[in-house]
Amino acid sequence: MTMCVNAITYLTVDGTTAGNISSCRAMAVALFTVALVGTILGASSLAGSEQASQYFSGSYTAALATFSASLALAILIPLGLRYCKASHPAQRSVVDEDDSVPIRRPPTAPRPKDWAAYNRLKEMGHRGTVQVVCEDGTRSEPISLSYENRLGKGGTKSAYDYDENHVILLPNMDANSPGQYTGGRWERMIDHEVATAQKLSQSGLLTPIIGKVWVEVPSPNPSGALFKIPALLSRKFTSFSKYKIYIWDTKNPYSSTLKESPMFSSENARLEAQNWLPHLDLLLKDIAHLYLLSIPIKRDTKNLAMQKESNGPCKIRFFGFDCVTKKGMNHGHPIDREEVKNMLVQLIEEVFFMEYANASEHGWCMFLPENTQAVRAQLVEQYTQIVLQKIGEIEAGQR
Repeated sequence: MTMCVNAITYLTVDGTTAGNISSCRAMAVALFTVALVGTILGASSLAGSEQASQYFSGSYTAALATFSASLALAILIPLGLRYCKASHPAQRSVVDEDDSVPIRRPPTAPRPKDWAAYNRLKEMGHRGTVQVVCEDGTRSEPISLSYENRLGKGGTKSAYDYDENHVILLPNMDANSPGQYTGGRWERMIDHEVATAQKLSQSGLLTPIIGKVWVEVPSPNPSGALFKIPALLSRKFTSFSKYKIYIWDTKNPYSSTLKESPMFSSENARLEAQNWLPHLDLLLKDIAHLYLLSIPIKRDTKNLAMQKESNGPCKIRFFGFDCVTKKGMNHGHPIDREEVKNMLVQLIEEVFFMEYANASEHGWCMFLPENTQAVRAQLVEQYTQIVLQKIGEIEAGQR
């Protein structure tokens, strides 16, 4: 009896959990048989005594009651479940031919329409080629997905060589699953980054992003249709070198084109606050534009560029990629001094990391010397007012 009840507890009132009624009936018969055999064995051990007939009669009655109760449950439960099924059409599902309780399987979420394209890109791995489709419909030469043709990768994107001056940024399928890009996520990411890059360019800031293109991914079936996914077309960092602009990639020093080019030749010169402004005046104007465009400074976006001049000191600029804008713009609103100050703290710290890495014989810097804290704090205080002034000048010029 207990075994039968335990089995039946898997069934719910609405009939959504699987349970086989035929097995309940079989269990009832088995319980009755076991009880009857036990009764006979017990009676045989008491054979010849006055208690034998009484024991047999009582045990037989108990076994018969167990059988009757189990069989009743096995009959009543499916009737109740069928009633629930009729009362709740939304819960209906197929009933097996062997009189099983209706089985309701959890619904499988349909895959997004673009899932197949990203899954195919992951299946290809680092084999095969893709083609870029230009706005006029022309197609590029096949672009290899091989390791040799991949110039770098980040958390979400991989860069592949396109031509002498450009790269194509595709999803990084080594580290991610197709589901992280489907449902329009990847395309929205690209559209957002392109829109931000356009704002940067219009404000005179440096960015390598050119725009969105479409890439054709071959189907696994030779006669199947081509898949299309969006991609980013970007300038190579090395292409800026012809303009004497060298890039400092905060995430990946190996992709940086700025190497062994410190601004100062001595430690004493670095620790003098008045020596920095000739190098950072353009960066302060960039920060003013970033504030008005509502582009926050994050760990992944603290990228810089050094613009070397034929005459005069080299200039440090903000270099915008992997940037996203916050919702809304800061134009026409009261200036948040603390936000401006925080932007300065972030970028001045990165300038010092860049300087000390370029001055190091190893080409990298993990920790800034403690004696730089005072000069960095001094620069933030001095430059906050300069940036606030530049913000006001830009807003006045746009009225």
